[in-house]
Amino acid sequence: MILWRAVAIELDELVASLVARQCIWPRGGQVQDDQLLGLVPWPPPETLEAFYGPSPAPVSLTALNEPRSGIIPGVLYRDYSFPGQMVSSFEEVNRGIVRRWYSRRPGTGLVVLMLPGLAQFNFFWFDRMGETLAAAGIEAWMMDEPYNFRRTPAGARPSQYIAGGPPRQLVAAFRYAICDARALIATLRQHADRVIVIGQSYGAWLSTILCLLESDICVFPVTPMGDVVRWYYSRGKLARYGRRRVKLSDRRELWRIARPINPAAWSAPAQPERIHFHISRYDRFLDPRLAIDLAHRWHSPYTEHPDGHVSIWLGKRLRQLLLRQVLECSRPFPPASGQPRPQQTAVQADAAYR
Repeated sequence: MILWRAVAIELDELVASLVARQCIWPRGGQVQDDQLLGLVPWPPPETLEAFYGPSPAPVSLTALNEPRSGIIPGVLYRDYSFPGQMVSSFEEVNRGIVRRWYSRRPGTGLVVLMLPGLAQFNFFWFDRMGETLAAAGIEAWMMDEPYNFRRTPAGARPSQYIAGGPPRQLVAAFRYAICDARALIATLRQHADRVIVIGQSYGAWLSTILCLLESDICVFPVTPMGDVVRWYYSRGKLARYGRRRVKLSDRRELWRIARPINPAAWSAPAQPERIHFHISRYDRFLDPRLAIDLAHRWHSPYTEHPDGHVSIWLGKRLRQLLLRQVLECSRPFPPASGQPRPQQTAVQADAAYR
């Protein structure tokens, strides 16, 4: 166990340096998409609904290739495109891309939407997760977030326009990803009994906010962001890179800026058991204590893994655990006790933080 802890920590440190220097913050100044920034309400409104808008209508999916066979016999996968829900300066970003895994065996009525992390280093894990779900009769989809992987602007690094710009650019890219994910969820609802979201790192961060906006989905955030403000001032390697890149000294101002994307700024979702956190005990990308604090405050279940941010994806243990938990989502939600609590306003959230 001691040796594995050392390996997990060293692997996190190595990959964090690689991601920061080669993908997110390469040499040069900050980047931003002025056209996208003009579409985002600023300063942020007081509620999530006002910032992200109503749930979008279903989108039209266009096949990009013919079905291909996966590694697991009987599993097929295919790529689709759809129109992005916002308009950026880059054609590559405005075309949403999603991959679907399915099989011809009888379905379970469950559909999973997977949201990967920054730079998408764990793409192949999601590829195997998609096949594992499809082999069990669960249709799986994976969305490339705006400015990430196959939606990276020409000449830029993957995720550079997400985390390599000023705070307002991060908030705008986050809003774009949430709007696209909500449009896909609306599309998948048309032929699913239950939509489930699995997110990793940045994707887990997105899925946590999605749970606050969509009241009928199950969410499994893996290595999620618990509190943006406390993470910014933490001792992790990526946090240190972030402070050197973006210098903010006023915590209350950072709280106000990050409020639309900060899970810690909002009250628990209705039926908080819909969200089950998976937290790495030795995570050096994100402080695991912040995610545990959020789970306790929301009264949501969580599983703590003896892994790092990267090592949790090694092997098949996590895939099998998530498969069992996804299958359990076919059960009806327990009735909500009382009325859902109202979301916190900016003043209430700021006072709670102080």
